[in-house]
Amino acid sequence: MKPFGANQWRRFGISRVFSSLFYSTTRAPKGDTLFQRISRCGDPKISLIPVLNHWAEQGRDVNQPELQRIIKQLRKYRRFSHALQLFTVGKEEAAVTKSS
Repeated sequence: MKPFGANQWRRFGISRVFSSLFYSTTRAPKGDTLFQRISRCGDPKISLIPVLNHWAEQGRDVNQPELQRIIKQLRKYRRFSHALQLFTVGKEEAAVTKSS
């Protein structure tokens, strides 16, 4: 017999109670993120500029840390041309922000 271990709650059936309490048949709505929109453009020959323009037309903001995170993800998935496009857009945006 094991003394109190890591799964002591399983012994009392608490995990089963919580799983039945928090189970839902409805799906949570997926958030529409910029990364999801960019990832749908799988072809590296397709420009991301229209995607970014549409994102801005909807009144959504893009901050520098978010752009850096997306660039890192794109590089991780070896989508270097898209990462470079985002990098240049981020640089241009930073230059416009500094001059204003």
